[in-house]
Amino acid sequence: MEGEQMPLGLQQPPVVQTGFDDEGVKHLEAELETMLQSRNTLIEEFQKLAVMVQQTQLSGIHILPNELLTEIFTDIVQADPANRPRLQLVSRKWNDIFLRTPILWSTFRLTVPADLRDIENRSAYWERCIERSAECPLDISLHYSKTLSPIYSVVSYSVDTLPSWIPHESMARFLLDENLNPILLHLYVTYLRPIVLFTAYPGAMERWRSFDLRSQSPAWDHKSCFDIAFSRGLFGRETPMLEKLTFWVANDSRPLQSLYESVIMGQKCQIPFPHTPALKELYLHDIKIPFSVENPEQIERLDTLCGNIEAFKEAMMYRNVAYLRIGIFTNSAGDINQFKRPATFLHLRRLHLLQQTPPWFYDMLDAPMLEVIVFEDFTPLQTLRVCSVLPSVKRIEFRWTYMHNASSGVLDRMLPVIIRQSPALETLLVCRAFEADITRRVRQLLTSGIGSGSLKSLLLIEGPTREAIVGVIHF
Repeated sequence: MEGEQMPLGLQQPPVVQTGFDDEGVKHLEAELETMLQSRNTLIEEFQKLAVMVQQTQLSGIHILPNELLTEIFTDIVQADPANRPRLQLVSRKWNDIFLRTPILWSTFRLTVPADLRDIENRSAYWERCIERSAECPLDISLHYSKTLSPIYSVVSYSVDTLPSWIPHESMARFLLDENLNPILLHLYVTYLRPIVLFTAYPGAMERWRSFDLRSQSPAWDHKSCFDIAFSRGLFGRETPMLEKLTFWVANDSRPLQSLYESVIMGQKCQIPFPHTPALKELYLHDIKIPFSVENPEQIERLDTLCGNIEAFKEAMMYRNVAYLRIGIFTNSAGDINQFKRPATFLHLRRLHLLQQTPPWFYDMLDAPMLEVIVFEDFTPLQTLRVCSVLPSVKRIEFRWTYMHNASSGVLDRMLPVIIRQSPALETLLVCRAFEADITRRVRQLLTSGIGSGSLKSLLLIEGPTREAIVGVIHF
């Protein structure tokens, strides 16, 4: 009807001009589809490239012959046996190589955990390693922690529930003879388990090539479990392949004390390591145990703090050593000054003298090839003045077991004697803490004409037991 308006709901919506027609929308949609396809193609290419890179990286080592892989694995495992299970997990081929190669199971470097419960968990693995090593020589390192976990799972143990791995009745008897309460008894048994494992496993000690036992005695260990291990004969078997033996105790002279005293008192005690024909290196660090070497002339490195005069006399028999660290317990010196004889070491190159070394040893020392002397702890000036080998040495080191015993004043008094008595001296080594005082003092001495002027450098280390050089001062 002309002039009459349509109802509002029936009106046509206004036409909006967007600038795009149907053809334009289709074109945009086509471009978007092309971009998505390109994206998917790039993702696929990237994934293929990643696979190719991975295959390229792995194929180089996977195509190596098993013999060469075995040599590589041997070097890695000997450097750190903890790499053994990691390498096994890389591939089935690598795992097969390990399972077929006994030498890859012959190296042990164990840090006995502070939490004794972990010893139980690890012992089965250690035993499998010994079994898989077949007839290969064994290199064993056992390092015992000083601190133990304050929480033990041993409160429920009693004498009747001793672990079943104890190798024979005699060991159970000697443990029971200690009259320990059940909890402490179980601590001893668990703590000793790695030692028992490597000594009692059939044929293991006969295959030892090196054995390194280091201990920082825990607070509860009032008698030392190592004392028990020695005195009860755990090390009484023959070791025909043993080349290097180390017993190292940190800052504690108690371990093995009872064994030493039992021998001194004439009690019967089995001498450890009765047969060591191949032994070349012997380290007895701050412990005193009776030890007899069959062929002293074969020893090339000796580190010993002698427990008595007899032990010191025996140490004088190792005449072919190239490295010697020697001393005697002060309370055992006794009539050591009556035992005066020339100390001849024709091949000695490095001499490490402890404070307790008898004064006459310095005067009667004959070592024509000596190059380095290490003075550990305080050395009396009168001893230095009669030291027969100072004129020939080229390097002198000052080290202290306990830094609180050291002072720049001590070195200040020793330096004039050292420089005057050592015309061939080229290098001094001291702790960095004394850098300023020692440098000043050395320059004063050289300026005043003391010594021949051959001193060329002062080497600095961080601590008395550190080997890394952290600074060099040239003169």
